[in-house]
This record gives sequence, structure tokens and C-alpha cells, in this order.
Amino acid sequence: MPEVYSSTYKNVVESLRSAIESHIGIKTFIVGPPSTIEIPDDDNIVIKYPYVHLISQSATIGKGSTIFDFDLIVMDLAKDQSGLEERTQSAMLEITRDIISKYTLTSWPTWRFNMKIPIVSTPFVEGFKNSVSGWTSQIQIEALTPLSNCENPVL
Repeated sequence: MPEVYSSTYKNVVESLRSAIESHIGIKTFIVGPPSTIEIPDDDNIVIKYPYVHLISQSATIGKGSTIFDFDLIVMDLAKDQSGLEERTQSAMLEITRDIISKYTLTSWPTWRFNMKIPIVSTPFVEGFKNSVSGWTSQIQIEALTPLSNCENPVL
């Protein structure tokens, strides 16, 4: 059995990246604050859709674990056509469910993570030159991080 290490914020983000980027439907994944969310513009579409943006929120440090809070935003283009926003929201919710399933069903051999269920997801539609539609999910991941002078990494 492999040794289990203390998990860092970076380990948690990389585990999420692995689960998200393995989804065949996701074209872009970015981690950053809300100000870095790319909104489509007819003149300059750099981001490929469907697009997932992960926003770090708080971290709650306990004796044996740290709980990391994130906003997980899953979105796609929806150009204000009748019914398109609802179809897009339905598809983006299914991708969100896929990501949650992949993450919670993955066995992490050297890290110990646990995504807290249930997860609250809120639909949105943002209209700019191009409209996007999708879901924002508040996720919590508990990571094994015992308080110890010896086991906690400095870097």
C-alpha cells in the first residue's frame, strides 16, 4: 500500500484539473479569480467552449484536514435563440455531474481527498456580445492535512 502524504492546496487543484480535463466535452479549464473569467466577444474569441473556471474561496484548517471551498463554473455559448439557453443549461449541468462523479469515484493513491456531497449548483445566463449559460457550483473538498512539524511541506 502506498504511503499517504499530507495534501496541499496545489494537490487539490491538480486533482480537480485531472478530473475536469479528462472530460471529453471540456475545451478550456482555467483557475483564477472572477476577474479572469473570459467572456466571449465576437471580435476576440480566445477561449474554447464548453469552458470550466475554478475560483478558489476559503480554506478551513482543522487538526487533521483542511476544507477547501471553490466555485466551479461550467458554461457554454448560448446565443439567445429560443430554447438554446435551457438546452445549454441542461448540458452544462450534466457536465457538472460528470465532473463530480469522476472526482468522487477516483481513488487517489497517495493523497486523500473527499468532495462533500450534496453540492449546490445555481444556473446563470450572462448576455454580452455573445451569451453564455451554465451553472455555478459551490464545492468543498476535504484534504488530509494533519498538523505536524514533520509532515507538512514547506513549498
